[in-house]
Amino acid sequence: MKIVTIALMCLPSMAAGSAISWQAGGAPPNPQIAIASQLVSNDPVQQSRALLAVETMDQSTLGDDVKAALATALQQESRRNTRRYWQNRAGQALEPLPDPELMAHLSRVVAELHDPRTIPALAESLGVGSPAIRTLAGFGELAAPAVLDVVMSPASTHYAIDQGLIALRFMVEASRTGHRLSPSILERIGHAAEYHLTHRPRFIFTVWRAIDLAVTLQDPRLRTIVQAFASGPQPATAMGATDSDDLERTQKKALDGLAGVPPLPRP
Repeated sequence: MKIVTIALMCLPSMAAGSAISWQAGGAPPNPQIAIASQLVSNDPVQQSRALLAVETMDQSTLGDDVKAALATALQQESRRNTRRYWQNRAGQALEPLPDPELMAHLSRVVAELHDPRTIPALAESLGVGSPAIRTLAGFGELAAPAVLDVVMSPASTHYAIDQGLIALRFMVEASRTGHRLSPSILERIGHAAEYHLTHRPRFIFTVWRAIDLAVTLQDPRLRTIVQAFASGPQPATAMGATDSDDLERTQKKALDGLAGVPPLPRP
């Protein structure tokens, strides 16, 4: 059996030392080798053309070189966007972004593969929309550690943290109907919910996502924290909310959760 390895340290603008290594039954056809090369070219024109070519192909015919290249390209673009996020927050000049739509496009295509080998790349792309959220949630326990890493990392954007909390909630909801989560993973998810209910976020929206996750977990300790948010504006104020609408919405979010109102978005 052949080992297909794309070493990220050999690709432009990628972190040294990381790699995507997959097992494959054989080399893909030559056209797919060209597509894989275009996907990791860092040329937005070539990447867009390659993405369009992939979308016209039957997924069952995609070789592992193309799938690995899609994941690598998504990681490249996710990291570029994360760097720009922090540059913006620091008031620094932003790294150029040749194609603002590329990350969302890549995330959607990779999510549609439903390949567990793409979990690390999809987790890094959290923050750009629902395809990655739903695909990661569908993997359940297998994807939970990667999502938890994003949710608990101080290097993550607040967009990624918020969407990671949604993905974890989807996993917990699915665990009630057969996609079980282990006690250790549930414990880690509970810790993540508690952390974001008790540590001041960059934006109050993160608290709303943590409230949704906390009530879904049905943990008495977490419910007590949510009850404090439902009792008045003081906890939300302590978490940094100052706008009257944000204070009211935080309290209502907690009241709705305690009353059993299904949180949005739905899985």
